[in-house]
Amino acid sequence: MRYSVPTFPLLRLPSEASKNALQYCIVPELVLLSTLSNRAKRLVKSARRKASCIEINLHSGCKVVFGGECIICFGRIEQGESDIESLTPCTLRMRSEMKFFGDDTDLTLTGFGVREWCEHFMFTFNQPLVGVFFGFRNNRMYTLESVCKTLKGFSIGQLFVFENPCEVLRHFPVMSSLYMNKTGLEPELQGEDLNFIKKVLLGNITRVLIGRVIPMDLNTLLMMNSPNITSYHPSLADKELNTFLKLWLKGANQNLEQLSLRYSSNFNLGRTFNTSVILKGFKHELLIEEGRIFPRSTYHIRKNDGTMGIVFLDVNEFSLEVEPFQ
Repeated sequence: MRYSVPTFPLLRLPSEASKNALQYCIVPELVLLSTLSNRAKRLVKSARRKASCIEINLHSGCKVVFGGECIICFGRIEQGESDIESLTPCTLRMRSEMKFFGDDTDLTLTGFGVREWCEHFMFTFNQPLVGVFFGFRNNRMYTLESVCKTLKGFSIGQLFVFENPCEVLRHFPVMSSLYMNKTGLEPELQGEDLNFIKKVLLGNITRVLIGRVIPMDLNTLLMMNSPNITSYHPSLADKELNTFLKLWLKGANQNLEQLSLRYSSNFNLGRTFNTSVILKGFKHELLIEEGRIFPRSTYHIRKNDGTMGIVFLDVNEFSLEVEPFQ
């Protein structure tokens, strides 16, 4: 399906009238309009339509998502690992999800490759972050070096690394959200690589999800500054969980909002928790949360400043939710 820019004199209208008219445009129309001129691009930006995410996936290509409205794909390579810069010019393929049936809309601009389109969408559709997804190395479309060059100077949102995390993180040491894992065939990280990963975790990363890449021990947990931490490979015993809670009550992990330790490797056997050990040495209150499909038991603990910690113990999970004092 081909969208044409309407003959309605949109750019001649007063500013507020133009912004109001843009509210009735679907995303593909806004994208086309934004490529006409710098003035048109600024006008579309002023409408404050925000892209949900901009992603570069080394296995499926690049995409820009607008909630349930539209998805825009570009940068797909069929012949295997290549330089991402070779895709200039790069064709957009736009699909409006508001139209259940319909054809895609293609758009190609001279000189616009992956980097140029990312810059365009980041500015025009008010999304300052780019997500990057590194899966299995053998299935990557783009070389790591070309992705680094393309993203130079960009702010990274979610960084997903499933294999060789040290190799990738040395190029992208700063991000908003981090998920890292490793295959079962990769050896355990040791020496410089392990220390490097732990150094990355010292950063103020908003959300961290850690798979099998490193075990989450007490020392690693205490040094982290992230508000939201999930580990699928924790090694803390009940006494260490008790030590962590005592230290948290005294001021450790001040940025913490949500902690989830999921002992998935013990799923078949079931990881049991001894509450008398974990909650020993400090006041706690048992509460039953009734307003759920499956009521659960939680233990409430409080810091001296009134901050509350909600401890939940399941078959294979220990979690702590932090609620600031109101």
